[in-house]
Amino acid sequence: MSNLEEELEEVKNKIIEIINKNNVYLFKKYISENNILLKDFSNSENFDILIFAIEKKASLELIQFIINQCQYETLNYYIIQDDKVKVPLYTAISKNKFKIADLLTKNNADINYFSPNIITYLSIYYCLNPINLKYILNHNFDKQKINSKLIMDLLERKKDTLINIIFKHYIFNVDFILELLKIYKNKEPFSDKLLNGIISNERNKIHIDEKMYEKAIEKENYNSLKVLFNNDSSEQDIIFCRINEYDLLEKAVKANDYNFVKNVLKYEPFNFKSLNSKEILLNINKNNNLDIMKLLIKSSLNSIIN
Repeated sequence: MSNLEEELEEVKNKIIEIINKNNVYLFKKYISENNILLKDFSNSENFDILIFAIEKKASLELIQFIINQCQYETLNYYIIQDDKVKVPLYTAISKNKFKIADLLTKNNADINYFSPNIITYLSIYYCLNPINLKYILNHNFDKQKINSKLIMDLLERKKDTLINIIFKHYIFNVDFILELLKIYKNKEPFSDKLLNGIISNERNKIHIDEKMYEKAIEKENYNSLKVLFNNDSSEQDIIFCRINEYDLLEKAVKANDYNFVKNVLKYEPFNFKSLNSKEILLNINKNNNLDIMKLLIKSSLNSIIN
């Protein structure tokens, strides 16, 4: 190591020490008195002062100072450190540091900059949570990236809560309600057929396929099955097939989930003569859930009467 490299390493260690203290005054004083160019410690092979400061939860003021001093051409860059790819904006969002994320975005950091997309990226590194997912979805995340591949990845990781957040954000959201209000306000012709078409198109924003059901079953994740079923916009005959092929009623009962059972029964009534009726009844007895038992009895009786 040359003398210059040794000096830079010494300065770097001092900078790290001050950032760890989160002392803005001391940091500015040290930089000023020693005529240090922070740019020398930005976007290098395995260290970046901005990313480091974000990771250490430095204050907004300190982050702003670093951005000003380093004069980045762009904040859309990455470094590889300890075999992990790091991006400034993604790092801030992974830490739920949203004021810092807003600051980076104001300085033209792009939430859609990197591949894999930020949702998959955070999921890979176990940093994705309901709070930062909602932030991502509300801050110009590319809707085209909400696809089967992303849903399959979340199913693989048993992230049913996050999958549900995605469906709620994109399907029957505020934009959909405002569009309906606009149609009513303008008194446009509005037949049942048109309404059904609008609703069908809305639910089809995220297509649910067989592979998703199979993945949820493979992972024995009944909550994911419920999310998929509740948002499945397939034709009714396809839904009938899926209920039977994947034994959805049995799995809903096994999960002891009243609403899931109720939703399945809307499509297909319970039949005491079905092949898996014994297994279903044993699970109800095991869970001691009289409400679900009443649902099944009522469903079966209605099918006989009607």
